[in-house]
Amino acid sequence: RLWGFELGAFGTLVAALPQTALSLDNDFQSWTILTASGPLAENGKLRWYFEAQPRIGDDSTDIERLLVRPAIWYKFENGWSIWAGYGWTPTFLDSQYNDKYRS
Repeated sequence: RLWGFELGAFGTLVAALPQTALSLDNDFQSWTILTASGPLAENGKLRWYFEAQPRIGDDSTDIERLLVRPAIWYKFENGWSIWAGYGWTPTFLDSQYNDKYRS
């Protein structure tokens, strides 16, 4: 009973604190990922990898961003691997969804 009283008093205190309302813009976005990989050497230890992630914003009407990530990786005998690649992430729209290409 004492425990229930303490929780009740705490809930009243939290509810009495000033609250700030925020206006949020809603945006329905579509994100997808396309990946491909394959061997560069016959033994399968050296491989290539490619990933593309188009991100469509402005209620899924305009491309907002594109992530492109090519890489090469080497697989060791013990199951470990090492990767080296590049990430290109151009932005096509700004935060107000105005056309603005930046690479």
